[in-house]
Amino acid sequence: MNRKSVILAIALLGATVFTVSAAVPPPPVNQYLGIPDTVFNQMTETACRSCHNQNPPIAAVDPTYLPDRHHLLVDTLIPTPNAVPYPGDWDSDGINDYTCYSCHTATWDPVSMSYVLDPNFRDCTVCHQQTGTSGGTVHHRTALAQTGDCAACHGSFVDKGLLDPNRNGIIAALDKTDDTNNDGIADGGWIPSYQGSLVTPWPSKKPANGLGGPGTGVKDSRLSNAFGEKQGSCKYCHSNRTGVEGQPVSENSGPFAPVMVYTNSETHHTTGFFDQALTKCQWCHTDFQSNPALKSPTPSIRTCEICHGIPSLHNIQEDSASPGTNSTNITPGAELAGYGHIGADSDCKGCHGFDSTTTSAAPSSGPVIPALYYLSASSVQAGAAIELTGTAFINQIQNPLTGTYDRTVTSDVVLTNAAGAQLVLAPVNVFSNAIQVVLPADLPAGNYTIAAKKGPKLSNPLNLTVTPKLSVASATVSSNVVTINGSGFSSYLNAADSSTSVTATIATQTVNGVIQSWTDTKIVAKFAATPSLVNVNTVFGSKANIPVSGSSVTPPTKPGKGGGKK
Repeated sequence: MNRKSVILAIALLGATVFTVSAAVPPPPVNQYLGIPDTVFNQMTETACRSCHNQNPPIAAVDPTYLPDRHHLLVDTLIPTPNAVPYPGDWDSDGINDYTCYSCHTATWDPVSMSYVLDPNFRDCTVCHQQTGTSGGTVHHRTALAQTGDCAACHGSFVDKGLLDPNRNGIIAALDKTDDTNNDGIADGGWIPSYQGSLVTPWPSKKPANGLGGPGTGVKDSRLSNAFGEKQGSCKYCHSNRTGVEGQPVSENSGPFAPVMVYTNSETHHTTGFFDQALTKCQWCHTDFQSNPALKSPTPSIRTCEICHGIPSLHNIQEDSASPGTNSTNITPGAELAGYGHIGADSDCKGCHGFDSTTTSAAPSSGPVIPALYYLSASSVQAGAAIELTGTAFINQIQNPLTGTYDRTVTSDVVLTNAAGAQLVLAPVNVFSNAIQVVLPADLPAGNYTIAAKKGPKLSNPLNLTVTPKLSVASATVSSNVVTINGSGFSSYLNAADSSTSVTATIATQTVNGVIQSWTDTKIVAKFAATPSLVNVNTVFGSKANIPVSGSSVTPPTKPGKGGGKK
């Protein structure tokens, strides 16, 4: 069986995923799509680095080069709440923005006779702090998570999350008809308003006849998983707690292994919302506000569908014929069982099953939700060509007139900047599990999220860093002071191993210029002697052998090649 990469977003971790493995019966689910069924609490620097900043990197977790991501924060506002190792208005501009000295402090080392960087800034938890007492982590402490925007990081695997169709606020969970934003769409419009039937899924413990309770005398012939959950319940595939902490739970745990599969309540309660009971518990447990004495009010499948609705559940599918390859497209209803929700008839029974030899199949599929694994390059300059690797970038959909799967839908690429503005890019090529795209040549430097978009369905996003283009327009010298004009120099930090310097080779020795001033467009450095060539080293790259105009130094001639009397 092919191993798969675990798909992990930048931020919100710990939600339920929706894909099963090739084995029948499938539970516990292998981590093919979405985000692993696990929790992330008790964060320490060591725990953070078990996923982030790996070498080679776990691309789906941490696709961008971390120094680039952090350096691009310079001169941007420090969000609230947030922390920096060394707060203060270091550049005296009256603005609470990041500077080099917000994260770095240079301490004189008498042994090396140089300034060295305090290593404290490398502790992730100094800035990315875990708060709360119920296991909440930084992943769910973002503003997006706190406002219920689950889809911002989970993509269309969770529909829109808790937000109304226009993403204007939390919907009223039990109100399927109210149109609070006057857009002509019921706020709960993607939640079924009709009465449940024999094929309505249950979160767990669905009775034999699909409607009544236990003890009805109906013979139950449904398949069971290892924990006694029958077909027709979410937990038939997304099962009870299994595995051992620190041990892989399946062959396909991928680079994120070992991973622990937790119960549904654990993955949701350890988001960090649980310590805000009167405001956040009612997102799922709608009667909790009116009756806090209900310690464990059980949500119905309709409540689960606030986030995990039909538009997502009926469009989650892996390519079963050749998972992880580029050979085929996804055709709902014609895939092997156990690779998703709509691959085969038995997949339908896993969710909709009751005590009968027949069950209703899922309705016609729309665009299957694409999943993004990794990027060919995650730190690039504007105009670069990159390739996105994942699954479900192309699939066949059913023609409502003929019933055949003769319509093909493909994916575009969506870039979202830090302000939330989106840019849709048309790919150069789209394959089943790869998209080739060229970034605009005028794309501003900064941090972006990048996702695949197929119709209304968005994949999980990954991070993309667009670094400034380092360009040198001129270099002149006067009285051993070199002035370099250009762009993309970023900022300067006077410390060892800071990657910022101007050097030259003088009398066969490499020497550092003494920086007199440094801006993004101009550097002034003084040397002990006049250099003819200089090298500029910045946090985003280097330029070597830059000719210096005005230099009176000429390269020495080789012996016997002129310059002497015959």
